[in-house]
Amino acid sequence: MTVFDNVAFGLAQQKVPRDEIKRRVMKALEDVDLAALGGRYPSELSGGQQQRVAVARMVVVSPELLLMDEPLSNLDTRLRMQMRASLKRMHQEMNSTVVYVTHDQEEALTMSTAIAVMDKGKLEQYSAPEEVYERPATKFVAEFTGNPQTNFIEALVAKGSQGAAAAAGATNAAAGLAVEDHIIGFVQGNPGSLPDKVCLAFRPEAMAICAEDGACRLPAVVYATLLVGSSVLVYVHIGKTEAVIRAERGSKFRGNQRIWLEPDWSQVNIYDVNTGRRLDYAAHR
Repeated sequence: MTVFDNVAFGLAQQKVPRDEIKRRVMKALEDVDLAALGGRYPSELSGGQQQRVAVARMVVVSPELLLMDEPLSNLDTRLRMQMRASLKRMHQEMNSTVVYVTHDQEEALTMSTAIAVMDKGKLEQYSAPEEVYERPATKFVAEFTGNPQTNFIEALVAKGSQGAAAAAGATNAAAGLAVEDHIIGFVQGNPGSLPDKVCLAFRPEAMAICAEDGACRLPAVVYATLLVGSSVLVYVHIGKTEAVIRAERGSKFRGNQRIWLEPDWSQVNIYDVNTGRRLDYAAHR
């Protein structure tokens, strides 16, 4: 069968009028950028084109439920981005439920209304994409989502550190968070049930780079920078831990330069180092 006949097959089985079949098939082929290839045969198509034919054949019948398993895996980067937008538009037009399986976390975050993150058959989190990105339920989810990936650094919990809190200008803090012997923040509320050590998780955009030391700032040493579009990725050593920080385009850093990092605590999550579960505590500077 030609591409057109392949996409039209389901509609023909439903006895849809010929004119309606033609209209809907051409619309589906346009949506997957194959409108000019309706007369070709499978042997004349690339793997990516064949995959898009399969997508068109599936959506053209407007089913109530669709299962898509890595439908964009054989496409190049430019076409994958284009197809993401097309699939979101088609989903809105059909008003169907779509179960979309992917190992590409960026694809999941950009296309979904709800995400189920699984690890070895275990459901780690089921939430809206914003919640998955901003408040990962487990360390695994935090590691899996985001590009560049999340930074992790262990912190000691200095309970009852009123003296350190006052010195840092944070009154009524019950516990300090210490990294490399530096108090960088304080836990809000009653941290009595906190373990003695926790894991702090922060995205590259959740740390501000400062030229000078100050309260609740963490020293780091630059070892590399990468220009990525509108921003610069700054790779640093925090003690023996490696991390990546996102800075504004035009920012200049040199190798072995000493800098200081200031967390945006609204974007930092705290995890149990043993279970990997997110702890329901917030912190501040």
